[in-house]
Amino acid sequence: MTTFTIVFLLALFLGMPVAFALGVPSLMYLVESGQTSILPMMPQKIFGGLNSFTLLAVPYFIFAGEIMSKAGITERLANLFYLLVGRVKGGLAYVNILNSTVFAGISGSAITDIMAMGSLEINMMVEQGYEKDFATACTVSSSVVGPIIPPSIMAAMYSGITGVSLGALFAGGYLPGILFSLSMAIIIFLQAKKRNYPRRMEKIPFKAAVKIVIDGIVAILMPVIMIGGILGGVFTPTEAAIVGVVYAIIAGFFILRTLKLSDFPEMIVNTIKNASGLLLLMGIAYLFGWVLSFENVSGNVADLITSYTTNPTIFMLLVVLLALFAGMWMEVGTIVILFTPILYPTAVMLGVHPIVFGVILIITSALGVTTPPVGVCLYAASSIAGIPIERTFRRVAPFFIAQVCAVVLMVLFPDIILFLPRVFGLI
Repeated sequence: MTTFTIVFLLALFLGMPVAFALGVPSLMYLVESGQTSILPMMPQKIFGGLNSFTLLAVPYFIFAGEIMSKAGITERLANLFYLLVGRVKGGLAYVNILNSTVFAGISGSAITDIMAMGSLEINMMVEQGYEKDFATACTVSSSVVGPIIPPSIMAAMYSGITGVSLGALFAGGYLPGILFSLSMAIIIFLQAKKRNYPRRMEKIPFKAAVKIVIDGIVAILMPVIMIGGILGGVFTPTEAAIVGVVYAIIAGFFILRTLKLSDFPEMIVNTIKNASGLLLLMGIAYLFGWVLSFENVSGNVADLITSYTTNPTIFMLLVVLLALFAGMWMEVGTIVILFTPILYPTAVMLGVHPIVFGVILIITSALGVTTPPVGVCLYAASSIAGIPIERTFRRVAPFFIAQVCAVVLMVLFPDIILFLPRVFGLI
């Protein structure tokens, strides 16, 4: 197992794609340990891991997000929230948070949030007199809710690995996502008061306001229909993803009238690229978990942890620290796939609810996209704004601290996560 660990870390350090960084040492381990007779089973394990109706939701969620992004909903959402909260001091910063919170219910991804709305949000705030580094920090920090608020692609991956109900995970992610948004709103309130950030002074004509509201409702209805249908037991998460695609096509073509048939090849190609990468990673993750089972790694980890503590709260705080550190170097999906098969059995053994463990792991890992040295959203937003990441991270730091406090609150009071799944009878 030592060779496996060294090769894996070396592959990551050299920048090898994570799927191959997991697959190559897994293959080497089987050869080195003399278990060559089971090598023909490797493809079976990879494809068997992907043979899941739940994972079929992943490409459809990605495709629905691509369609709605191409349909131009980002500007319509921004206009709606600017109408609603623009007259509050620091209104555009609140718009940034609300935009990301709702768009998270469409895309399920932090980097998609940045790429779809980053330029619009940063430019709007700078034009209204906000400092560029603060505007960029708001955009980076608000993108964190992407992997948290349903439909969450990371939740689908966790569900695929553990077998935990995806609908229950979606329900469990709502209140934590809202809590994250509230923690950012507190920082904006304090900053706006201290720096006297602007508010909207002009009045918007009634007819224009009605059009803004109608356009905004079209965008908001998509996550409402999908998640409402899941929580109400109308359809499964995979069926919800397909409904989302159909709704996005109808909205783009017939309501907003911003989609063209010529847009589809690009959207389909983008969906294939993003989905194939994630699903390949998922397949290799099953192979990785299979290799771990040979060495009883999860059992050894459980023995190590329980030799120090059997308190589930302390265990979850250790998971938070581990995920925060790993988030500095890895992407969210990598952390979820790498740590779930190792730590999940210990969490269940100590009495941590599987939904609580999954949501906390995803949320804490998501914070890594805002931190150097490998924070993809930090780099992407700083690149869009044209400023050094050091300037951006200085303004991100207060948001980061507030979000970590929100995570600790969830660890101490796990009913924040379990409330909605219980209300809807999902657990």
